[in-house]
Amino acid sequence: RERNYLNVDGIEENLARQIYSGIEDTIGTQPLNYFNTEFHNKHFSVQYMSWVEYGGTYARVLMDDGFHFLKAGATLKVLQGLGAAYLFVDDLDYKFTHHDTLSLFNTDVDYGHSTNFEYDDKNFKYKYISNIAFGGDLGVVYEYRPEREKYKYDMNGEANLDMKWKDKYKLKVGLSVLDIGAIKYKKGQYSNNFHADIDNWFIHDLNFSGSYDDTTATGQDTTIETGVPPVQSWNDTLRKRFAFEEGNPYFSMNLPTTINLSVDYNIWKTFYANITYSYAFQWSKNKNKVHDISTVSLSPRWDYKWFGVFMPLSYNSYRNFNIGLDLKLGPIIFGTNRLTP
Repeated sequence: RERNYLNVDGIEENLARQIYSGIEDTIGTQPLNYFNTEFHNKHFSVQYMSWVEYGGTYARVLMDDGFHFLKAGATLKVLQGLGAAYLFVDDLDYKFTHHDTLSLFNTDVDYGHSTNFEYDDKNFKYKYISNIAFGGDLGVVYEYRPEREKYKYDMNGEANLDMKWKDKYKLKVGLSVLDIGAIKYKKGQYSNNFHADIDNWFIHDLNFSGSYDDTTATGQDTTIETGVPPVQSWNDTLRKRFAFEEGNPYFSMNLPTTINLSVDYNIWKTFYANITYSYAFQWSKNKNKVHDISTVSLSPRWDYKWFGVFMPLSYNSYRNFNIGLDLKLGPIIFGTNRLTP
């Protein structure tokens, strides 16, 4: 499968408001005190990665002694990176004296990308850009089966055959660790680190689009295409303002590692309830990572052989609550984990 992740993390409230509303000192008639006020944002980061993975899984039963059943499995994955980029700002201290005048105080900035980000709109190649890497998943499932004999049958002279089409457990507990590993990329030529400490930087004319506006003698604005890729425009602008530091020519992006703990309980006959907690490692101080969202969910369900109804209720680390609905028709399951707007 091919996977894509984009994470934006660590935007605290003041910075979020300024990005959303613009750098103004009021919204309507409401004073915001944005100007001449120093703000601090601990860790601000943006990460992107795209990759293809090929997996093979081996699993087996480890214990089956009547009441207790245990099985485990592992997946080995071959990873091919298609591209990655990151921006990491540590201890962002800043102040606006006007909407186009910015001061930065003792702020460290790291940004990097794989070599295929050095493109313009006429020369873009989406290809494997990293060496082959390896990753994996691990999982184990325990089932408590107090009425195992109910699921035995005799047929064609054979006795004590298992009803493999039926769930036999009263309680099932699963634990898994998914997406273990990382992909190593060579840095593109516009990847750099720098320390920012600057007063009253006039940012009105900053343009990272690869073009700029030129005012003619008649006063009309004319856009002149420079042919410079956006990532190069960004790099060139910062190079003129800050002293760049030498860094490692390679970087590794962590996979979105997640630990899942699931408990499934058979309430009565074909009625079940499941609670699952997924803990997604955030790696808040690691600039080279992508990640999932930590979520806890409760899912009551009616699950028959060829038909089932599931209603997952979930709450995640972004404080979003969702209600879903899934239907099982034979071997097909379809639905959504978000019915609410």
